[in-house]
Amino acid sequence: MTLKDTQDFLYSQISTEDGEEIIRIFNYYIENSDAAFLESSVTISFFEQLKPLLEHYPNVAVWESYGNFIGFGLMRPHN
Repeated sequence: MTLKDTQDFLYSQISTEDGEEIIRIFNYYIENSDAAFLESSVTISFFEQLKPLLEHYPNVAVWESYGNFIGFGLMRPHN
């Protein structure tokens, strides 16, 4: 994982090791808002479905400088 360090945050491309943290955040938004556009929590297998997008489209994992995973972003083709 290649990290770009700013004073407060670390940025890298999403890696397989980020999967559980991404699912944790994704499920938070499923359970507490309409932002994720899903009605039920997902499992790590949902991350497996995202992995092909990571190879072909821009993506980012964001960590606080002291180690907490705080966010992610990825692009996908528009339907």
